[in-house]
Formats: sequence, structure tokens, C-alpha cells
Amino acid sequence: MICFLTLSLLSGVIELGGIYLGITWDIPIHSIIVLPLFYQVGNLLTSILPSKTSSSFAVIGTVCLLCGIYNWYPSFWILAVQLALCSYCIQIVRLQNKSVCATWLKRSFRIAGFALSPIMCLRDGQAVILLSIMLCVFSLMKEVLFQEVRDESSLWKEHKPAKISMVMVFHQLHYFVYTYIIPIYIHQKTGSIAISALLFSLSWVIYLTPQTIAEKLHIVHYKMMFFCCHIFLGLCMAAISISAYFDSMGMVLLFWLLTGFGGGSVFCISHLYKRYASINMDFSENIGHFLGPVIAIFLCHGADGNIFAILPAVSCLFVMMTLLFALYIIRKEGKHYEK
Repeated sequence: MICFLTLSLLSGVIELGGIYLGITWDIPIHSIIVLPLFYQVGNLLTSILPSKTSSSFAVIGTVCLLCGIYNWYPSFWILAVQLALCSYCIQIVRLQNKSVCATWLKRSFRIAGFALSPIMCLRDGQAVILLSIMLCVFSLMKEVLFQEVRDESSLWKEHKPAKISMVMVFHQLHYFVYTYIIPIYIHQKTGSIAISALLFSLSWVIYLTPQTIAEKLHIVHYKMMFFCCHIFLGLCMAAISISAYFDSMGMVLLFWLLTGFGGGSVFCISHLYKRYASINMDFSENIGHFLGPVIAIFLCHGADGNIFAILPAVSCLFVMMTLLFALYIIRKEGKHYEK
């Protein structure tokens, strides 16, 4: 469990730390976002490739080889591939203990990782990557030695991308199309990577509150909660876009933090549609995690205007698409029962 929680922390460090590494390199925004995109590529691969121990060791060996090459020949693209492969290994190892760890605990360590993400700037992230890989090796070796490896065929079936929730895809798209530019925006305005990381961590603390409130108050009207929260979320995204256009940092940060109260209702999605309760949402989530940064990169590369206003506006559009798809499936289910 300690290894799992440490890897949860390091996953936060690597995901957000790639942005700060790009900032210290003083590269364009669209290039900075490539680094967290490759982290998300690793997540997506866990939903596509068979989860075999032998494959994991092969990937680990590749990461170690790339670490050696990077020391001799530092390269942006070598680091990007390292992030993807390291992310894949971390998620494969975390899958083994994900179900036995309390959600609030693993998320707390992820948030701590976001707060500590500036350490990724040490030695171009190589120290964090090597530590992550060492923990992955330790965890996998422990399984082999103590014969704790689960049936790999059943693991593959569990994560096979059979069904997709468009509501979940667009919900994740709304977040990941804009979220990686906010730390950059804060750094540009404050000149502090530490402040940027701490505020990003705070946004995730707020993100956890809707589910906590629902559990404490025993709220079961999930559909109503979903729609109320997402309408509020859409308004916040529009407000962020307008505030960024008029260069009001205080209002951008205020509405950005408030988005957590809306986006945190993501847990309601599985309650919208009876069939969603039996769907593994990981693949749908990872599609949104991947496509969001891809869209952001294209917009950052091609847009001439204020990208800090454009991406939240696009995010607002995706929130509306989330609401439309949610209405569609609820109406579809209602017609099914009428028959």
C-alpha cells in the first residue's frame, strides 16, 4: 500500500511537473503541453494494451535505457517518451491496489504530488522518473516472488475498451482542453512556480467537495446534482474566458477554483443511465484525457489571439456537449421503459 500511495504521489509530480519543466526551458506553450500529453498517452495505453507483467518489465527496461541516452544526449522527445512509458508503468502497478485503497486517500496523495511537482525540474525530471521506475520494479518483483500476480487474461478483459460513455468523454474533454494552461497563466502573472503548483493543488481539494458533501448528506438525486453542477460549471468556464480576455487575474483564479464545485460531480455520471453503472469508465476517461491536450496544442499553435481566453471558451462548449449527451441518454432510457 505504501508503494501504491508513493506512486500516486509521483504520478501527480510527473503529470504537472512536465509543465513546470517546460516553463523552465522557456519553450512555447504548445510545446509545453506536449509533455503532459505524453503522460496521458501512457494512461491511454493501459486501456488498450494487455496488462502483462512481462510487458511491464520490457517497458521499464526501455525507460532505463532512455535515461542513459538522455544523460548523454538530452532531448525533448526522449523525455516525452520517458513520460509516456513511465506513466504506463505507474498506472499498471497502481491498478493492482486501486480497488483496496480508499478513494480519498489515493486522491490526497495525488494532490500532494501536484503540490510537490516543481521537483520535476531537478535534473530535467530524470531523478523523479528513475525513482518511479525503481518503485515499479519493486512492486512487480514482489508480485513475482510472492506469486501475487492476478490472472492476466481477466485483467485484460476488465480493461478492454468495449463501450464508451460520450458523457464521460466530453466531461474529461472540458477539463483537459484548458487545465494545463492555467499553471502557465499563473506563472506568467506571479513569476512563481511554487504558487502555481499550490493553487493547482487547492483546485483539486475543491474538486473533491461535491462527492464528499453528497456522501455526508446522503444525497441520492444524482441526475439533478449532475445537471445543476454542470450548468454552474459552464457558467464558470464562460466567466474564466471573459476574465482572461479582460486580463483580470483575480477573477480568473476565483472562477477557476469555483469550477471544482461543478466538475466534482463527475461521480454522478455512472448514475445517469442504467447501462453506465456496468461500464468501466477508465477508457472513456482516458480518451478525454488524451484528446483534450491534443486539441489544446492545435489551438495554441494556430490561434493568434489570447489563448488563455480561447481554451476556457472551448471548455465551456464541451461542458454544453456533456449536458446535451446526458439529456440524450436519459431521454433514450425513458423511451425504452415506456415501450
